[in-house]
Amino acid sequence: MASSALSPELVCGHIMVQVDILEKAVNELDARQVKAVAEQDAKHVKAVAELEANHIKAVAESEAKQSAAMQLVQSLLTQMTELRHELQEVRAHNQALAARLNAELELPRSASGASRPATLEELIQRRDALAKIKAAKMDCVMVKAAGYTCAEAKQAGYTCAEAKQGGYTCAEARSAGYIEGLKAAGYTCAEAKQVGYTCAEAKQGCYVEGLKAAGYTCAEAKQAGFIPRECKQAGFTFQECRAAGFRSDSHYWNNGKPPPRIEPRLTLAARALRLRPPPPGEAGCGRRPAARACRPPAWRARAADSPPLVRVRVASSRGGAGSYDWDGSLLR
Repeated sequence: MASSALSPELVCGHIMVQVDILEKAVNELDARQVKAVAEQDAKHVKAVAELEANHIKAVAESEAKQSAAMQLVQSLLTQMTELRHELQEVRAHNQALAARLNAELELPRSASGASRPATLEELIQRRDALAKIKAAKMDCVMVKAAGYTCAEAKQAGYTCAEAKQGGYTCAEARSAGYIEGLKAAGYTCAEAKQVGYTCAEAKQGCYVEGLKAAGYTCAEAKQAGFIPRECKQAGFTFQECRAAGFRSDSHYWNNGKPPPRIEPRLTLAARALRLRPPPPGEAGCGRRPAARACRPPAWRARAADSPPLVRVRVASSRGGAGSYDWDGSLLR
C-alpha cells in the first residue's frame, strides 16, 4: 500500500500538465472565436459596402433614366410645337387657296365694282365648258371641284351615282331633281326622308326596306302605290297595314299570296244550256223520209266543233259573278 501511493510532487506535476492542456485549449478556443468575429465583421463590412455601391449605382441609373425621359419629353414638346406651327401654316395656306378659288369662281364684277349676274354668253361658256368636261370622261369629283352645282352636273348628263361619287349631298341631289337611282347611288332612305323626298319619290328611287325606320307611315306607302308585300318588307305590321286601308287578310300578309280560291263547277243542267238549238226549218231524225238513213242533227255536230256561243254567269262563293266554260274553267 505504501509503495503504490503517488507522491505529492507527481500528483502536482500531473495536475500542472492538465492545467496547461486546458489553458492551451482555452487559448485556441479564444483564438478561433476572435478569428470568427473578425471574419464576420469583414463580411458585414463587405456586404454593407456592396449595398452602398449598388444603391449608388441604382440611384445613378435612375437619375440617368429620368434625365433621358425628361430630354425625350422636352423633345416631344418641341416637335408638338413645331407641328402646331406647321398646321397653322397649312391652314393658312388652305384658307388662302379657298379664298383664291372663291375669288376665281365668283360672278364677274362690273367696272363700278358692284356684283352683277352672269350674262348669257358667260352662261353659255360655262355650259359648254361643262359639256367638254363630260365629253373628256372626267368624273364628277372634278366637276364639283371646278365649282359646278349638282343641278348643272345633272343637266350635263351625270347620273345620280356619279353625283354621289363626286361628293354631292342628298339635299343637293334633291335640289338638282334626282329621283331615280337614289338607292343605287348610295343614298340611304333616312337621308331621302330627311331632305324632303316624299314616299312616292322614295318608291321611284327603288326604296322598300327601311321606309318605316326612315319615318314614312304605312298610309303614305299605300298612297304612294306600295303593295302589302312591299309594306311588310318595309317593316310595317299587319295592324298598321289594316289601319292604312289595305284589305288584305292575314294569310296574304304572312304568305305573300292570296289564299287558294275554289272555283265553282257547272252542273249538268248549266252545261245543257250551252247546246246550240237547231236552225229553223231543219227537220229532225223522225221527220226524214224512210229511204234516207237517220243521222244526228247538224246542229249537234256543229256544237261539237264550233266554239260555244252562250256563256253562263254563275255567282262565286267569294261574291260577284264570273263567266265559266262548260268544264268550269274561268273565261277571261
